Amino acid sequence: MRNLLFLLLVGGIAFLGYEYGKRRSDDGTAAAKTKDDTTEKASKTAAGRPDFGSLSLDTSGMRLTNGTTSAGAGGVGDPERVEVVADVSESFANDTIAKEADRYVAALDARDFSKLTPSTDLRDEFPFGTTARFALEVALGLEQSPDDGTGERTEDLAKAASLLLATAKNASVVDRVTGAFEILTSRGHLGRALAATGGRNHFLAGKGGGAACGAWVTASQRLEDPVRAVALSGLLDAMTRGPVPIWRQGASFALLRDAYAPLQSVLKTLVFNPNGSWKSRYENVEKGVYLSTIANRCEREWGIPMSPGLLQRINGLSSPKSLRAGSRIRVPTERIRVVVDKSTFSMKVYLGDVILRLYEVGLGEDGSTPETEFTVTEKQLDPQWTNPRTGVTYPALHPENLIGRYFIRLEDGVHMGFGIHGTKDQTSIGKNSSMGCIRLRERDIEDVFSYLPRRTKVVIRA
Repeated sequence: MRNLLFLLLVGGIAFLGYEYGKRRSDDGTAAAKTKDDTTEKASKTAAGRPDFGSLSLDTSGMRLTNGTTSAGAGGVGDPERVEVVADVSESFANDTIAKEADRYVAALDARDFSKLTPSTDLRDEFPFGTTARFALEVALGLEQSPDDGTGERTEDLAKAASLLLATAKNASVVDRVTGAFEILTSRGHLGRALAATGGRNHFLAGKGGGAACGAWVTASQRLEDPVRAVALSGLLDAMTRGPVPIWRQGASFALLRDAYAPLQSVLKTLVFNPNGSWKSRYENVEKGVYLSTIANRCEREWGIPMSPGLLQRINGLSSPKSLRAGSRIRVPTERIRVVVDKSTFSMKVYLGDVILRLYEVGLGEDGSTPETEFTVTEKQLDPQWTNPRTGVTYPALHPENLIGRYFIRLEDGVHMGFGIHGTKDQTSIGKNSSMGCIRLRERDIEDVFSYLPRRTKVVIRA
């Protein structure tokens, strides 16, 4: 009897200990969720968190800040893998066509098309969305002369890649896209290699993706500067759209840096140079004329959004006051536009088809940054801010004014109150944590504010 009472006592103590530990665990989980949900306020616990590097962009080119990266593309492994679901079979009209399709898929897996004689007639047999159609388009591309890297005449290959990534359920699809990118690059088909990515960064996560990307950048050195600028911009666009995280330290960030640095070098010669050869015209400077005068006149006459800050950078002027009567000002004849890719928290500023600047951004929690085309309607320096959740308005420079000194207002006729601004919470960059606006690091919003023209189109993509 005494032994029975002892066992009951021990069991009761163990049960109480289990319940107490379980409650402590549940309480801790709830507290963590509450903390994560209150992300619009500046973080007070940033100490101890990793401070990741970013590509900060200015007229002198890329500047790596807040840490260092690992070695370049030649010294890093592949970026992290992308998960896809289990295999499913692809169906064709008959067994003969199915066997031919298998031959093309096998060649793609082996990254060796030498035993095939591709024919455009097979396009009628291999539908878009199948691996065989993608392999066929790669094989047909390899039959052509090496291209100049701009992606011309690659519509079928790009469509095949895009639909394959959108519809295929084969676990090896990532490796196959990477393989196509690698073999096309090795044969000098730089534009077709870009088309084979489907405009997404899956190819970085496939087998050998890091090395293939580095080889593409190296091969692009043979291109003339204007063509290389467009080609590198195409590569960067694909790298910054898709499931592979690109901004964090490691292989992906090193690849991004190694592709972006040569583009900035080329742009110093072509664009950010008063004698550059990029698409532009010259305006004579008359006495009493300011950069703002020239910008306004050009926008009025050509219908192209222009800003004094953009003209200042392109002409290498230390300040707007350094403008001299009798001199000439180079004015770009292509539009500035902005593309934000939510998938990688990337904001790209284009001049025509060339990426001028690239930034990491923070976006809205719970997907609250809308996918739409905005227009820049206003640029505000030291704005007041009204918290949309509480209705409380804070004046400029107030500690609770979360948007900082610069606000670029965006409108599309439907969504109200959106914009691009800075943040005091630097750890929120690269996360979905704002109330819907696009957040930039403080140095980056100052940079963008200085040159982005009003009436610029800003496209937000998934």
